[in-house]
Amino acid sequence: MDKNLLVQIFVSTGVDEGEIATGYPIAKNRILTARHALYPDGQQPHSIEVRWCHLTGSARSWRPATFVEWDGSDEFDVALIECEFPEKVDRLGIVSEGKLSNKMHWCSAGFARAGERDDGECRSVGMKGEVFSMADSEPEFELGAKYEVSHDEQWKGASGSPVFVGDKIIGVIVSCPENFDARRLRATPLWKLLQEPGFCEAIGYGKRKERLAWARRELTSILKRSTEATEKLADRLRLDTRLGQNRAENLAEALLNHDIEQILDITYQVAKELLQGGNKPAVDAVRQVMSTILPAIFDHGIIESVRTQKSAFSCVTVSLPIATKTVTEIVMAGVDRRAAKFHMAFDIQKPEKRRLEAAFRIELPPEVGLDRSRSDFINAFHRDLIGKCGVEDDLVPNQRVPDKELIKSAAEESEARSEEDGQTYYYIYALPAHEMDHLYYTDGIKQLKNCYPSVVFINLTGAAVSEERSRFRPYRKILETTSV
Repeated sequence: MDKNLLVQIFVSTGVDEGEIATGYPIAKNRILTARHALYPDGQQPHSIEVRWCHLTGSARSWRPATFVEWDGSDEFDVALIECEFPEKVDRLGIVSEGKLSNKMHWCSAGFARAGERDDGECRSVGMKGEVFSMADSEPEFELGAKYEVSHDEQWKGASGSPVFVGDKIIGVIVSCPENFDARRLRATPLWKLLQEPGFCEAIGYGKRKERLAWARRELTSILKRSTEATEKLADRLRLDTRLGQNRAENLAEALLNHDIEQILDITYQVAKELLQGGNKPAVDAVRQVMSTILPAIFDHGIIESVRTQKSAFSCVTVSLPIATKTVTEIVMAGVDRRAAKFHMAFDIQKPEKRRLEAAFRIELPPEVGLDRSRSDFINAFHRDLIGKCGVEDDLVPNQRVPDKELIKSAAEESEARSEEDGQTYYYIYALPAHEMDHLYYTDGIKQLKNCYPSVVFINLTGAAVSEERSRFRPYRKILETTSV
């Protein structure tokens, strides 16, 4: 959680009177908070103002905000408010539609009454604890508060605080239930909100239907080309007698109605069976099915957050709560509405070793370090993108072209491929451990972003390496078997 982005909200109820609440930015000029906090005692507020008091400069000043209506907004104790974001708010919180688990640990911060200071300075209060899972029919879930306040009233002002698990927002704090000595809080789950078309439209997350429609068409085409793969997948789903005449279309629809774990298991078992029979074309068809379905059904909130920051929010980098390169390619494929695309590459340091490489990921040689001038890093980046865009393929040997012309051509080509062909180039990184090196790294990335506005620079912040690798191992195994 980036506490610098925490929003303090003042809801005016009269002259010099009002209530404090908390919010967090999740889309361009959109702040997520608790609905009841905007209507003290059920009354219309005189006005709403917000500020980012953990930032500096004009961001600390109060600015007006307005309530954003969306279809179904009165069914949840959650609200969106709109204001013009200050320049320093150059990143957003990423909301997730992941379901809740009792194994989760959450953290947050909010402007609870317990943190009020006599000098009037705002101070947020940190919160953390355990998540209690919920039945799907329940409107809210419970949080165990590890460091509770003295009594319920001291939580007042924390309404609207984002519930983070790792770097993903899974809920919004809305109340403190009675009879728990202030050791429990209640929150609205984001997965329910992300199922609401009105909410998704209000935050610019309206591409899920288009992504599923694209996947349905692609899957139908793949399945029509491989009778063997269609028969095996239908048999595994026990749908063979129910598919009717439009077998490929109906199987595509059935596959899209399964979750990721089911898809990975079904397709992996079918691929293994086909591989044992020596039917490599059918195995490749199953690989195409996997590479199409995974970007279509992966966490909608994460994909849409990256997509909106890429297209509608002019940020230099995108922080992504993912830990591995494989899953990052799945996310970017979802953003572009395309199949995930990998090929086998040789390791420069160990030629006998082959590894999977995403087609649109910019990858620098391992020997390239980050010196203070950043020249090696920047030059290696230019070379890789110029090569991927095929700029020099259009030149004759020994033709002398200024570097700035090659860079300009690569920038134009990468933008055209992103906008017209759904092929966005991206660079993923993790910030160095030493804080001083952060400045050199981010400055180098800013220089590159100025050269290549369409390239997405992704800071991987996830830590669940073991979980992701274990979860997507079936996919990697099939990719390693079929990729060339």
